[in-house]
Amino acid sequence: MSKKYYWLKLQTDFFDDLTIKMIEEMDNGVLYTNFLMKLYLKSVKTEGKLLFRNALPYDEKMLSILTGVNIDTVRSALKIFLKFGMVERWDDGTLYISEVQKMIGNETDSAKRVRKHREEKKLLLQCNADETKSNTEKELEKEIELKLEKKKEKDIRHKYGEYKNVLLTDKQFEKLSKDFSNIKDLIKLVDEGIQMKGYKYKDFNLVIRTWAKNNKGSNNSSYTPQNQRQAQVSNQYEEPTHEQESLMI
Repeated sequence: MSKKYYWLKLQTDFFDDLTIKMIEEMDNGVLYTNFLMKLYLKSVKTEGKLLFRNALPYDEKMLSILTGVNIDTVRSALKIFLKFGMVERWDDGTLYISEVQKMIGNETDSAKRVRKHREEKKLLLQCNADETKSNTEKELEKEIELKLEKKKEKDIRHKYGEYKNVLLTDKQFEKLSKDFSNIKDLIKLVDEGIQMKGYKYKDFNLVIRTWAKNNKGSNNSSYTPQNQRQAQVSNQYEEPTHEQESLMI
């Protein structure tokens, strides 16, 4: 009696693998890894083999229908998976994912021997590769790491204003500074309004632009709160408009 499987085990460091990182840095890379996950799941019951009714190998069109992934994405992703050795194509056209065997915790003695042999061969090749790795490959790895670090830095928000209530990324602050010559005054206006009224916002970039528009009627950079302080002093901290309320958490 054949075994039935309903789930597979995914290592917690799956997305930390260099190969996965390299794929996700490509155009449509996230779509490729999403497609890979679907292939894992679709091959669980056949222990890594992608077969229709356990008999007919899936072709690209069938995989596109099966997974709901665009046919062009399927073709591009399979080329990458085959090139990186993540998927094998047997002589009869069957696509096989050996990694699934470890994920479902089951493998035959034969499969175990084959996997062990492949791992030993892979380890040997890796040792040789480490010794002969070209400068280009090393630079590529460094470039990927730098891109990942820069991506993290771009998402970091810094506190602005006397009361530190306004949170903006470096990119957001730079863009606001270009759009509004009085950005410091606008930040002060929002910062003090939050401090006095206790408002809570999730997108401070949009809040600043909305407050500037509501106080001026447009986001023209010639507007300065100092020039219109008397006119605003009675209403600058009024209850938020309907548009501002939609920006609150």
